[in-house]
Amino acid sequence: MPEGNPEAYAIDEAEAEIEGQVNAQAAEEAPVSSVPLEPTKVNRMAKALNAAFDAITGGEIAIEVGEVQEAVEVLPPEIYGPLAAMAEGLTFAAEAGVKDAEEYIFDPQAIAGSPDGLTEGYGLFSQMAKDKALIDALSEPPPMEETEDVVVEEAPVPEGEELVELV
Repeated sequence: MPEGNPEAYAIDEAEAEIEGQVNAQAAEEAPVSSVPLEPTKVNRMAKALNAAFDAITGGEIAIEVGEVQEAVEVLPPEIYGPLAAMAEGLTFAAEAGVKDAEEYIFDPQAIAGSPDGLTEGYGLFSQMAKDKALIDALSEPPPMEETEDVVVEEAPVPEGEELVELV
């Protein structure tokens, strides 16, 4: 165990375990490419995805996108999981009315399913990491709907009758 606060270490381990489970669950949906995905293309896309996460979160959320050492037909969980999370997050942001998020919505299966998809993902994530308007819009709190306070008035009790409270 590293030196320092043992509670913080336990939290880091728990977060890593949860992240691993989420990534593994997402990876079950990862498509199988008809041709091997070369490590240079996979890692280039993964680095751009990581840069986009860092830009959007301001480095506050540590999302480590993995790398591969050899050609693969299916992206591993530590790459496909964050890819799917980014797609879901952008869709949610666009639905919540975040300006500029809609133009970046993508299908993670299309990105992960072919060498051309990896190239497309690299371009998209590189552009996202540099888009100040998107980063600013995503860092603002979502717009809240205005609600009116509802005032409930009790009806007058007619003379000679009692008010009965329901429990």
